[in-house]
Formats: sequence, structure tokens, C-alpha cells
Amino acid sequence: MLDPPRDEVKNAMLSCISAGIRVIVVTGDNKSTAESLCHQIGAFKHLDDLSGYSYTASEFEALAPSQKTIALQRMVLFARVEPSHKKMLVEALQNQTEVVCYLVYFIVRCFYGDILV
Repeated sequence: MLDPPRDEVKNAMLSCISAGIRVIVVTGDNKSTAESLCHQIGAFKHLDDLSGYSYTASEFEALAPSQKTIALQRMVLFARVEPSHKKMLVEALQNQTEVVCYLVYFIVRCFYGDILV
């Protein structure tokens, strides 16, 4: 069964990206499925390959602390997550003094001082 992305998700993500707001997709889906959906809607088209930008919760948890810091700065997709992972991701981004806005289907992240519209 195919569950294509809704138009409003595509438009919201692309509007945020166009405005300079970094979007991190957070999903319980399989990583390859989520990457495919992101490519379908044209999100992250500036990246030829999502390696080093896309992580499962278990891949992220296995990283050393210094690698997690780098991953958080580069991350565009966080897959196979559970509710506790979402909380951990938001707190980790906030610990890097970043403003985080959590929306139903994705996280919008911007640097301190930027305005979310």
C-alpha cells in the first residue's frame, strides 16, 4: 500500500527550507522509506546523498558524544524513532542553544533570534 506525502506537507517543508529554516524529518518509518518520500517531494534536493545526514535512532544512539554533536548539526532525517527519541532530539538541539519548534510531522529548527512564521 502506498501512502504518498500530502501536498500540504510538501508545501510546508519547502516553504520552511526556502525561508532558511532547517527542517529535520522525524519518523517511526524505515529510514529508506523516509528518504524516498523526502526525495519524492523535493526536500533536501541540495543533497545528492543523505549519508551522514540521515540516521535511525539506534545509529544515532551508537555515536560517540562528539559525533552526536556533529550529527545534530547536519541531520535532516531521524528515522525509526519512538516518543523518547523525539524528546531526546529536542533536548539535544536545545542544549546547543537552538530554538526548536516541534510540529506534528516534522521538526522545524532555526538558530536563536530567527522568527518562525
